[in-house]
Amino acid sequence: MKSGRVEIIVNGKQVAFLHDGAFFGEVALIANLPRTATVKAMVPCMLYRLTRPCFERITDEFPDVMENVQLIYKERMNKIKSEEEERKLAAARELVSKVTFLQRTECDGRDDKFLLRIANSLVACFFIGGDIVFRQGEIGYELYFIKNGRVDVRIGDNIVATLKEGAFFGEIALLANIPRTATIQASTPCMLYQLSRSAFESILDEFDDVRKRIDLIYHERLDKVQGKKGFDERRK
Repeated sequence: MKSGRVEIIVNGKQVAFLHDGAFFGEVALIANLPRTATVKAMVPCMLYRLTRPCFERITDEFPDVMENVQLIYKERMNKIKSEEEERKLAAARELVSKVTFLQRTECDGRDDKFLLRIANSLVACFFIGGDIVFRQGEIGYELYFIKNGRVDVRIGDNIVATLKEGAFFGEIALLANIPRTATIQASTPCMLYQLSRSAFESILDEFDDVRKRIDLIYHERLDKVQGKKGFDERRK
């Protein structure tokens, strides 16, 4: 930057300011990575731009310059990785806090590892209003968290509930091969996080305490389902 002032924006939030003498975008000189932030001029600015082809011609003649940039690159990547892990941990911690059977009670210092495994297993899914997430009667294999938007819970032709940001549904799919008890339909554009049973099983291989609690909950729910069936049969 020759003159002026810019703001650095990450995920819609202003995180820093840069002014005369600063530089940005250096990762683009040595790696094909998406920009990690938006840079917006706050006042009239004069900037000097260095393209990668020009930079490569310079470093061919002065290899020590590339070494310095690679050092900066490694430091920046480590920082980005650390920030990304913190972001994932915070998101997973918020989601897991709503699902009792995903919470650990062991004091073994591995909670963050467990949360990070959950976070890395989440898959973002997008739906528009009217889309069916899954149907009543289907065998399910995924649990869903609502990041934003709303979904309707339908049993038959009736809407029995509406779920919104922060809610979750489909958790029985992580426990057993039991048909979905309701149809879930997006009522607005939605972003959901999906956790599959196969991904969850691989996590349980490392965390036996969670597996034991899951098994206990599964048998409790199975007993309720079988008890209800027996009651219905007696009524007939």
